[in-house]
Amino acid sequence: MSGNPKQAITDLSKDKLWPLYFLYGEESYKIEEFVESIQEKFTGKSGAKAGIVLEKKDGFSMASEELIEICQTQDLFSGFQNKVEKRILWVRNADKIQGLEKISTLLEKEPEYFSKTQVCLLLSADSVDQRKKFFTWAKKHGLLLEFKPIKEFDLPGWVAYMAKKLNITVTADALSFLQRNFNGSLHTVWQELQKAYLYSIADELSNTEITAQSLAAVNAMQFQHEMEELVDSIVSGKKVRSLLLTERLIKNQEDALGLVGFLTWKLKQKDTRFNPDLLPALLDTDLMLKSSGMDPKTVIEKMVVDLS
Repeated sequence: MSGNPKQAITDLSKDKLWPLYFLYGEESYKIEEFVESIQEKFTGKSGAKAGIVLEKKDGFSMASEELIEICQTQDLFSGFQNKVEKRILWVRNADKIQGLEKISTLLEKEPEYFSKTQVCLLLSADSVDQRKKFFTWAKKHGLLLEFKPIKEFDLPGWVAYMAKKLNITVTADALSFLQRNFNGSLHTVWQELQKAYLYSIADELSNTEITAQSLAAVNAMQFQHEMEELVDSIVSGKKVRSLLLTERLIKNQEDALGLVGFLTWKLKQKDTRFNPDLLPALLDTDLMLKSSGMDPKTVIEKMVVDLS
C-alpha cells in the first residue's frame, strides 16, 4: 500500500522516524512542502534549533553504496565544532540511483539503519516503476508517498495557503486570473504569486496585495523576456532550446506571427549574424501561417527543424 504524507508528519511529531521516505508524483510543490514540514518538525518553525543539517543530493550517477556511505559520514559543511543532532538528506531523481534494491535489502535486515545514524532519508522522483524490487518493497511497507495534482476546485484553498505563507492578500480578481490560467501545477501558481509580490515591491506598490493587474504585468514581462530568448535561440541555431520555448510560448496564430515579425526585426539589426537560409524560411513561414490552415506551433517547429 502507498503511504500517507499526513501520517508521516504525525509519526514524526511523536518522534517516530520511518526507515526512509520515497516521495513521487507530478506535483513538485507538494513534495517541497512535505520536505519543509519534515524540516520544521526537527528545527521548529523559526528554524532556530541548532544541530540540524539539510543536505541535497542528486541521484544521477549515484550508486547505492555511495548513498549509504554519505549517510554514515557527517556532513563536511556542518562544522567541526558544532554537534549534529540530526541530518535530513534529500536525494532528488532517486529512481536513477544504481543498485537501489540494495537499500531495500539493507533495511529488510535492519529497518532502523538510517535513523540509527541520525539521518532522515528523503528520496524523490517524478515517477516510479512499481514493478522493480525496491519499489515493491517500499510500497509493501507504506513508504511510497504519492503527490498528485490538485483538482481545479481546490485551487482557492491552496492560493489562500500560499498567500498566508507570503504574508500577502490575493484579491478576488487575482484569484479569478489564476483560475483562468491554471495549468494543473501548484508550483506554477506559487511562482506566479512570488513574482507578482516582488514586482509589487519593485514598483513601490502595495507589498501586501496581489491583483489581477500585477499578475498580468508579470506574465507580460516574462513572455517578452522568453520571446526574446526564443528569437536569439533561433538566430543562433539552438534547436533544442528553440523547440522548448516554442512549445511554451506559441499558443495561437497571433503569437506565431509576432515571432516572425520579431525575427525579421532582429535580422535588420547591425552585427546580427545568422544562417542565410533564415530569411527565406521566414517568408515561407509567414505565408504558411496566413494560408495553410496548419497549427501555428507546428509551423514554427517545422521552421526550427528545417533550419537545423
